[in-house]
Amino acid sequence: MMRNPRAIFELFNHSSAKNRAEVNKRKTMGGHVLKKILISNFLVVILVMLLCGSSQATTVTIATFADPAVNESMPLFTIDLVNDLITGGWADTKTGLSLTIPYSGNTYTNAFFTMTDVNYYGDIMGGETEGGTIKFFADGQDTSSAALIQIDFEKAYLTPFGFGTTAPFFFIDVVTITGSEIIGSLTDESFIFGFANHVPLSGDWNKGCTATASFTSSASVVPEPATIMLLGTASIWVFVRKKQQFLGSHRRK
Repeated sequence: MMRNPRAIFELFNHSSAKNRAEVNKRKTMGGHVLKKILISNFLVVILVMLLCGSSQATTVTIATFADPAVNESMPLFTIDLVNDLITGGWADTKTGLSLTIPYSGNTYTNAFFTMTDVNYYGDIMGGETEGGTIKFFADGQDTSSAALIQIDFEKAYLTPFGFGTTAPFFFIDVVTITGSEIIGSLTDESFIFGFANHVPLSGDWNKGCTATASFTSSASVVPEPATIMLLGTASIWVFVRKKQQFLGSHRRK
């Protein structure tokens, strides 16, 4: 039985139009999908950049300890105005100093620290010192080995009175913090000893005083180049992977 040629032609045109519509639909959907992939990966890159930037700007606590002294008879610092000298430390033979290092997540019970004697230029009301070094060690650690935390400063400022019941305070400027507990680079290092239980030397404030002390320190953490590269590589891999999946799915269609 012979069919009407016109009917066959119209059927062919209808089928072709339907196929073209389906192809256009797929192209449109594919364009939307690709656009979403590009937007999502752009957002990933922006997020990586923000994370790196925020890491550079974040200030963290490096190390801290509460005042280990029971009373004023166990001072950590001596401000000697007769000899223009400031000395400090907590001997290994003493107990009670719990050094907490949030930067590394470690805590050392019965830790101790040493400080080089520093020349002082000022009076009981305040002044500044020359540079020095402070080192923190674990209980029983050999002081010739690498310190847990080492603080080098170029100068320090002293204001004995002026901050209420915890006066005096000892401020440090131009600081570098290193040590076996420090991994990576630090910037904007700073620390402070908060003095308490201060007692005049020989009963005379003009000769100086002794004081117990608490301690804290902080710095800005600089991301390692390898970390930044890893984040960047991961975002690129995600982009390439999604693009390959997209192209592969549309080739199959």
